[in-house]
Amino acid sequence: MENVLNASVDYRLVNLTPHVMSMYNPLDDTLMFTMDSEGLARVSQTTTPLTQISVGGYVVDTGVNQFGEVEGLPAPQNGVLYFVSAMVATRAWAAGRVDVVCPLEYKRSEGRIEGIYSLQFNPSLAR
Repeated sequence: MENVLNASVDYRLVNLTPHVMSMYNPLDDTLMFTMDSEGLARVSQTTTPLTQISVGGYVVDTGVNQFGEVEGLPAPQNGVLYFVSAMVATRAWAAGRVDVVCPLEYKRSEGRIEGIYSLQFNPSLAR
């Protein structure tokens, strides 16, 4: 796979989240493009129930989640970046993937996320 931080390459970005991804220009706040979901990458999860506790007079279940491997992430391809959640990206980066990106800076309106301004790459690329 080529160097993923090559500014002369026009990459294909594949959205592997369940949401439409909207990319905004950080200089003038205009919408540059949107991307529909093309699949779903997730981290496997196993939940172990613990007990019930009382919170404000209400009975609340408790438990522990254990997170496993990334599922639904295609093999690397030249010229392709995979847009995923931060949790999926962190797990993929730990496995050595440099073609996986997640949101870096969010566009918000009244506290709600409307889209993103930039992409976060594997931190190992900054070394």
